[in-house]
Amino acid sequence: MLLLPALASLRRLISLSYAVAACVRPGAALADEPGPASGEGTTLALGSSIVGTTTSVGVELDVRARFSGGTQLGLGVSSSAHERAFMTGQVVREAGSLGGTAILLLPLVLEGPLELDLRVESGVLGLRGFGDSRASALRQVNEFGMLAHVQLGRSFLLRAGALLGLALEVDPAFALADQSQMLTAGLGYSLSEHVLLHAGASAGGSYGFDGDNGKFLFEGMLGVRAPFGSGGSRVAF
Repeated sequence: MLLLPALASLRRLISLSYAVAACVRPGAALADEPGPASGEGTTLALGSSIVGTTTSVGVELDVRARFSGGTQLGLGVSSSAHERAFMTGQVVREAGSLGGTAILLLPLVLEGPLELDLRVESGVLGLRGFGDSRASALRQVNEFGMLAHVQLGRSFLLRAGALLGLALEVDPAFALADQSQMLTAGLGYSLSEHVLLHAGASAGGSYGFDGDNGKFLFEGMLGVRAPFGSGGSRVAF
């Protein structure tokens, strides 16, 4: 029963993302070069970013393999310091988190400078209080995203879409820890064939444990990506 709202949100997310992609579908004048060729071999990409929200700041690192056709498989790690965190439905002041995820990105549409992708992340997240409370929690975390990447000119990469997050607390008790729906947008600038500097922001809402009245979420990100091999640095992520 906990998954029914998430599945309904995922259906809305997919419909919304296809509508956004149809609206932003660019003509040939928006880009001076086509998107990455589908016949490229396997390439590697490294990414790092600083992520800040209204209550936390942290770093994220990932490594991905990109296969012919654009499919990506990778691993990511994250670490954050939280002004406050929620564990077993209780507010814990001053906490830290460490997590790891597996990443799958599937291109659904490849048309000129436009790429529409389905991105799925799944993994674990551990939290621990640093202040007066020594509470701790372990969560199974998931994120589903529909993201449109559009190459603009010779140097820019526009990125926009929708994200659905679902976190289940599995220790010390099993519960729906968080469910979120967010819209995201960002812009990347190609510094070279192998370096992409990007910034973005996401905003939306979430609710979790029984009795949670819901919360507004805002997240900002600044990062750099380094794809290796042919195809340039403006690669979907």
